Amino acid sequence: MLLRSLAALACLWMVACSGRHSESSGPDAIELPDGAIAVGEDLYMVPLAKPVGGCPAFRAFSPNRMVVQAIFFRAPDGRFVMSRQEAGCT
Repeated sequence: MLLRSLAALACLWMVACSGRHSESSGPDAIELPDGAIAVGEDLYMVPLAKPVGGCPAFRAFSPNRMVVQAIFFRAPDGRFVMSRQEAGCT
């Protein structure tokens, strides 16, 4: 049972970490989500539909790279951080 669960978890991890590759134009091009904010080369922060703990929250997105699956908040200086306290949302 444990081995089967570990195998399923490993399969999910491989699927989640497999990056999509596409050209910037053409029929298979990946469009940026609404409200995407560029923060680096092929890296964007996308607002979540609902606030988290009363704070506007974001997720990382890249059309070509793997990104960390975490919730980010915007600090007063414009940086994206993972701490609500650092973002001034307590």
